[in-house]
Amino acid sequence: MSEHEREHPSVVGQNGAVGLVIDAVLGVVSLMMLLPLVFLISNAFKTPPELLAWPPTVIPHRPTLDNIVSVLRETPLFRWIGNSLIFATLSTASIVSTSAIAGYVLGKFDRKRSSAALLNGA
Repeated sequence: MSEHEREHPSVVGQNGAVGLVIDAVLGVVSLMMLLPLVFLISNAFKTPPELLAWPPTVIPHRPTLDNIVSVLRETPLFRWIGNSLIFATLSTASIVSTSAIAGYVLGKFDRKRSSAALLNGA
C-alpha cells in the first residue's frame, strides 16, 4: 500500500465484503439496463408469430431480415434520422451559444460592487 493510500483510504475504495456486494449490485443493475436492448435486437429478427409467442424467447428459432427490410421500404427512416440529427445539432449549438454568453456575463459581473449597491439602496 502506498503512502497516498494510507493517508487517504477513501480514495482506494471499499475493501472485502462491502466491495463485493457493491460490485454485485452494480453488475445486476447493468444487466437489467442491457436487457431491453437485447430483446429489441432479438425481436428485430423474429417472425410475427414468434413475436407473439408466450413465453417469449430471446434467441429467434428462424431468424429473418423481413422486419428490417419492411421498415426500410415502408417508412422514410433515413429522413427521420436526418431530421433528428438536424434538431440535435441546432439544439446543441443554441444551448452552447447562449450558455457561453451567460457565462461571459456572469464572469464579468462584479459581485462585491453589486452587493454593496444593493445594501446602500443604489
